[in-house]
Amino acid sequence: MRGARVVLCADEFGLTEGVSYGILDLVGMRRISAVSVLSKGAAWASTGPELARCRPDIGIGLHLDIIARIGRSDTQTATEIARQIALFSDVTGFTPDFISGRGNAHVLPHIRQGLFLALERTGLATGTWLRDPSERLPAILRRGRGMPKALAANAMALGFAQRARGRGIAVNDGYSGFSSHVRDYPVEREFQRFFQYLGPNPVIACRPGYIDDALERMGGVVESRSRELMYLSSTRFTDLLEVLGITLVASPVNRPPGLHPR
Repeated sequence: MRGARVVLCADEFGLTEGVSYGILDLVGMRRISAVSVLSKGAAWASTGPELARCRPDIGIGLHLDIIARIGRSDTQTATEIARQIALFSDVTGFTPDFISGRGNAHVLPHIRQGLFLALERTGLATGTWLRDPSERLPAILRRGRGMPKALAANAMALGFAQRARGRGIAVNDGYSGFSSHVRDYPVEREFQRFFQYLGPNPVIACRPGYIDDALERMGGVVESRSRELMYLSSTRFTDLLEVLGITLVASPVNRPPGLHPR
């Protein structure tokens, strides 16, 4: 979709200092338009104030860490979500612009009710949008790579957007960013896929960052973060935005003027 307005969100700010400062560098270069925060992250308290000063040029939201809450009651889940919102606000001085979740667990049927309850209790139901990781099947099939993760997200999020909107809570419409994490697959091609076949109000998630000792101790595929950071910092990425006519925006709803076309 040429000329689309897209939220490009860097996830997991606060996980480590390396991840956080990598994202801050991209914010300074105007290469991303939103950031999701792990308010329970080890580096959140030390790096969060610098991120908070970047608002309103970018959207700053909460990336819930609630996978362990599966099986708890709605009230218990709501209490934990409210606690993470408070940790976010204690550092920033404002409430989250949006809410997403690690592993997209926030959309699971056993979690979403607690999320809706927490938003009602904290008064955020009308001012915060929620990230919906589902996507139209034709777009998933045409993008190809990352298909199993995208289809799994669709199954997890079944009915999520409708129930959120039924409560007056806004959500995005269109999502991409599922990576195959194959070491020899060019990250440039991954992002070319992410920006194709976009929905009406899309969000693209990415996970850039510098690799530090704390991140390496966590294990997993850490080098993908530095690869994404290098690509997003490059002129190859700005060329992609220019060719596709993409404008990066801070929110998929109540759209403000475009932050930057490239």
